[in-house]
Amino acid sequence: MVRTQPMEEIRSGAESCRAVRSLPMKRCAPVIAVILGVVSAAWSAPPAPLTSLPAIHALSNSDAATGLPVAFEATVTYYRGYENTLFVQDGDAAIYVWAAADPTLIPGDRVLVKGTTQGSFRPSILGKEIVFLRHGTLPKPKAATFDELIRTEDDCMLVKVHAVVRAADLERHANLRNTGLPMVTSTLL
Repeated sequence: MVRTQPMEEIRSGAESCRAVRSLPMKRCAPVIAVILGVVSAAWSAPPAPLTSLPAIHALSNSDAATGLPVAFEATVTYYRGYENTLFVQDGDAAIYVWAAADPTLIPGDRVLVKGTTQGSFRPSILGKEIVFLRHGTLPKPKAATFDELIRTEDDCMLVKVHAVVRAADLERHANLRNTGLPMVTSTLL
């Protein structure tokens, strides 16, 4: 024989089950709210700046294209102010910096570069602030072969090559004579 319950008893039973099930949830709600608040604050906090040129140099282009903040020290190896072109090197890592400001720099200057990463041929830096720290010396140039140069293994690095310049395209810009060849030359003995 099947026992039947009045509809009112069934409703009150279902409501009491819901009340019992929601009791632990009511106790957990403040804890869950705090956890969600901490997690959302962590997601919204800007990432800490990258402070090592080797770490920045090792980024993939897709990572660099996200505009990660940077703040690192390096040595100027090449600077052309009227083009906002700056190459800096620290140890075995070198990188191109688009210098938004026009600081007066010479090769060998030690600088603090603050800015953001950007994707390009290789990761590069959009320099928002270039701070002169002190005059110094250039890093020792790396001897580079033709094969290394055409494979861009030493992109942005200060290199030394033995070569014969057979032609140069001379141009004028802002009363400066420019060969278009960004190089440091020395007298061969």
